[in-house]
Amino acid sequence: MKNRFKFISATLTLLFGGAVLAQPTYISMEVNDTIITCVKGDILTQKNFDAIVNPANTKLKHYGGLAAKISHAAGDKLQKLCDDLVKKAGKLSVGDAIITEGFKLNKKIVHAVGPDTRIGCQSRNRKNLLEKTHVSVLKLSQKNNIRKLAFPSISTGIFGYDIEDAAEVAIDTVIKWLKNNKTGITEVRFVMFNQNDFDVYKRYFEKRKNFKRCGKNTSIKSTGFMHKIWNTLISKMKLVTQLRWYSNN
Repeated sequence: MKNRFKFISATLTLLFGGAVLAQPTYISMEVNDTIITCVKGDILTQKNFDAIVNPANTKLKHYGGLAAKISHAAGDKLQKLCDDLVKKAGKLSVGDAIITEGFKLNKKIVHAVGPDTRIGCQSRNRKNLLEKTHVSVLKLSQKNNIRKLAFPSISTGIFGYDIEDAAEVAIDTVIKWLKNNKTGITEVRFVMFNQNDFDVYKRYFEKRKNFKRCGKNTSIKSTGFMHKIWNTLISKMKLVTQLRWYSNN
């Protein structure tokens, strides 16, 4: 009985302890000629993207969170430029976006102001404001010939927007806009830094039609992924066979 218990425990660990391998960390769908993707990763390390979205505040002061991380990576010139822009043109409104150079990042930065749910009027109108924020980014990207654009989850940090609600608004807004507008944007990517946010976005992707699961690689095609899964399963079954033999001896 003791050996059987050990065998079952070891088998479950082998088969399900590595389940993360089979969980997609990349998922995509296609709308007209644009691929919409979602990945788990760092927005700063997405290769070959023309622009990334910075979740900004109305004063373009990059105090904390992802905004501070983007500002630090871009260098001191970014904050100085943003300060000059606000000084000349005034603060941004919620739902607005503005595009700047990315300096050390070697790509454009689209600064987008999402709703702050800690503020009453913004909280009551948060859905409309978040929709407006995403549309502003898309329009600005189209105007500036951005072909590949990466979004974070806007307003779900210190602004307190519920990730479940925000994911639905973000995905639906992008799909609707791409369906109704001719654009040169080839890919819109949502980049989630932590597993929970990625899982939430993934669920909403799966509710939409024409989604495609992909593997850990960050290319659109999942070439080689099933081959890796097959080899992994074969290896695990060999180990299960060995464990069975040891448990009976």
